Formats: sequence, structure tokens, C-alpha cells
Amino acid sequence: MFDLEAVIDDSDDEEDKNPKSRILTGAGDDGGDVEGVFVRLGRAGGKKAEAIEEVKLAERKNKTKGRAAEAKRKLAALRRKKRRKNGEEDEDDDEDEDELNPRGGPYAELIAHLRKRGPSGLDAEIRALGPWDASTMTDDDAAELGDVLDFFADEIPTGRNFEFLNALLAHFLRVHGGALQARESLRMKAERVRERAKATWRGVDDLLQEVRCALGFFGGVAGS
Repeated sequence: MFDLEAVIDDSDDEEDKNPKSRILTGAGDDGGDVEGVFVRLGRAGGKKAEAIEEVKLAERKNKTKGRAAEAKRKLAALRRKKRRKNGEEDEDDDEDEDELNPRGGPYAELIAHLRKRGPSGLDAEIRALGPWDASTMTDDDAAELGDVLDFFADEIPTGRNFEFLNALLAHFLRVHGGALQARESLRMKAERVRERAKATWRGVDDLLQEVRCALGFFGGVAGS
């Protein structure tokens, strides 16, 4: 089981003695820039998720082809923007339908980035978010924390990277719990995450119960 908390706890005492040691210098344990990466990739994934949902919503409600086509154009524009940023050549947009079921989901790039980092790197990513002091939180700080909560609310119900995301969420709440309580908008987003995580856990428990029942049944058959 991935236990981020256990690894990070070992270094908490030393950090608490020197709060300034938590301030990032711009380089992570992999030599890359830490500050802002989580938020940047998270916001990109959020835009992609919104575009995908808009396409699906338009089609579910049987809206006009024009509205659905416009939503798909927005999704295609996001893909072209990403290609240009990465210096890639433009491709035909015939692949846009595949984006409705993207491999790894809309947050795949953020998840891949986070999985490459060790516990100390993940701790740095989390601590770089939002304000250093909840009493001095700005609107930009609150927006960062809100975007991260949206990421957890969207990604946890998918069941992908289940243990990893729950460990990451636990540490995020531990570090930024005070800031989340300071604003009603963040409390509401945190409640949304809680409800979705709770529903996901219920789903896992239901599956485990089915497995237990099946094992009990076949165990009884084998023993008879």
C-alpha cells in the first residue's frame, strides 16, 4: 500500500523547527521546477474534462448537431494548443472522438507527473500550493486550492490510482486543512470531495462483499 503519510511524518519534526525550510527554491528532487506544476497540469486536465463533459452532455440531451460540434471544436482546440506547446506537428482532428474516452482520463498527464516523484517530492508539491499562512490567503491562493479539490473530486470516483490518490488527498487535507476551513467556497468543494470519496469507498466495499460471498459459496461447495 502506498503510504505517503508514514514517509513524510519522519521529517515533520525537523521541518517544524524551521518553517522556512518548507519554502521551495524552484528545484525538486528530480531537478525540475516544482512550484506551479501541480496547478498548471491540474487546470489543463480540468479544461479537458469540462470539454469532454460538454460534448457528452450535448449528445445525451439530444441537442442540435451544431452545439455538439461546437463543443468538439473546443476540445480539438485544446489538443492543438497542447501540440503547439510541445512543438509537435498538427494532426488531423479525426481522432477527436477518441478524446471522449481518453486513455488514463483527462488528468493523465498530472497523474504521470506525480507518480514520477518520490514522497519528499510529493510533499513539496503539496506544500507549494495555496498560502503559507491561512490568515493571509489571497483569492489566487484560494483558486489554487479549489482547482486541486476539483481534481480530486473528478478523479477519485474513476477508481484509477485509488490508493495513490487517497494517500495524496489525506496529506493535502493535513497540510491545507486550516486554509480550506477559512473560506466557504473551499469548504463546499471539500464537502464535494468527501461525498465522492465516500461513495467510491462504498462501491469498493460492495465489491469486496461480493467477493466474500463468492468465496464463501465456493468454499462451501468445495467442502461438501
